[in-house]
Amino acid sequence: MKETTQEKLMSNVRVLLLIIMVTFFGVIPCIHSLIRVWGDLMSMTDNLQFTLPLVSMIMKLIVMWSKKAALAPLLYMIAKDWLKLKSDEERKIMIRCARIPRMIITCGFIIMFASFILLFILPCFGITMRYITNVTDPGKPLPLQTYYFYDTDTSPYFELTFVAQGVTLMVSAMGYTAIDSLFGLLIFHVCGQLKNLKGRLMIGSEKQSNFDHILADAIMDHVRLIRFRT
Repeated sequence: MKETTQEKLMSNVRVLLLIIMVTFFGVIPCIHSLIRVWGDLMSMTDNLQFTLPLVSMIMKLIVMWSKKAALAPLLYMIAKDWLKLKSDEERKIMIRCARIPRMIITCGFIIMFASFILLFILPCFGITMRYITNVTDPGKPLPLQTYYFYDTDTSPYFELTFVAQGVTLMVSAMGYTAIDSLFGLLIFHVCGQLKNLKGRLMIGSEKQSNFDHILADAIMDHVRLIRFRT
């Protein structure tokens, strides 16, 4: 199903706004703070544990969005594999292979929400898990070690910056987890399809009369999976 021009425009606008938000509320202030604390090992470690994932998420998002034309057929192929006729054993194999990435995704989002509680919810009650110094946080501590060009200690700038960093953390964590989970899903789906292909070949070898037809279908399916992996 092809996107309309308006849908493509809205998708591009959403991704652009996401990149701008993470860059200006997360990456740039974090890098600015990293420059200020350069040489202090503890402060640099506290900074890089957030700066590196944010930069990595933006790079992943840009690469994934630029390659969406190549990823769309893969997702369409997965949908076709689930819809086409298959034996009960093949369906069980596909379900078993799909449960593994689902468990990984679930664990990833549980860790993500737990981290969000530690980094955003607890500071609302005056509890922070960060390494606090007079250089990085001379006033009220924020969820991220950042340095802005305006005074974040005065109201309402502190509250607005606090909420903006919380939204940035949540969106960045979701994007970071979702992109990695997508590749895990693709890998386990291919594993299930290869296992089903092996099963069809083993059954076909026992049916000598129809083996040529089964072998031809298996070769075509194997070529499809090779293209899927590349």
